[in-house]
Amino acid sequence: MSNFPEKLTATVTARLSEPAIAIQFLDSAESILATNDTSNLPEFAYDAVADQTHRVGRGMIQKYRNRLLLIAHSHCAVHCRYCFRRHFDYAQDTFQEEDIGFLCAHLDAHPEIDEVILSGGDPLMLSNQRLDTLIGVLYQRAGVKRIRLHSRVVTVLSRRINTRFLELCRHYKSKLVIVNHINHVAEIDAAAEQAIGHLRALGVMLLNQSVLLRGVNDSAATLNQLSDKLFTLGVMPYYLNLL
Repeated sequence: MSNFPEKLTATVTARLSEPAIAIQFLDSAESILATNDTSNLPEFAYDAVADQTHRVGRGMIQKYRNRLLLIAHSHCAVHCRYCFRRHFDYAQDTFQEEDIGFLCAHLDAHPEIDEVILSGGDPLMLSNQRLDTLIGVLYQRAGVKRIRLHSRVVTVLSRRINTRFLELCRHYKSKLVIVNHINHVAEIDAAAEQAIGHLRALGVMLLNQSVLLRGVNDSAATLNQLSDKLFTLGVMPYYLNLL
């Protein structure tokens, strides 16, 4: 087994009989990077998406001229077996509230940045109070047009979309974009639909990103089924990533 431990929520555990769920979350001999021996993988890289190459401050990554990404939290509600940040040094490189001054200085120095992405880990593992502080700082900046939250909690920990979080979304909705991470229609249960419905009722823009995964969604029919379900719920299929 790998050195990236399984981490599941009760919601995910209850659906492990579905192969599309089990493949994503259960460690196995077939899991990618299930061993530390990468000698037969010449293209392997621990920093697969070049986060460190584009680091501009603690927990701050800028790969594109007008976008800044913050590693807002070091933890997720679950561990995806295909995680490309499993080797990320969260202990040393996670954005903290004390870094807000540096963040503002960086935005002052780069007025071309009009979009800030809160990632991680999962930014919704932050408390509502800390989210309010961070989003509030970004929201007040005229140059920041969009604040994106990339999260998996809607389908794996739907109770996180609680009353206080919905209040934050209502307050900041003119700039807020929530990018869900859903790979298969089996992930969307009644609780997830309800959480999405609450967000939609506020007028929050909802997008989805998926990762193309063998045995999960590697067919046009499966992807079409997911897209159709997302459209029905008011979520725009936006990214399909190949890792």
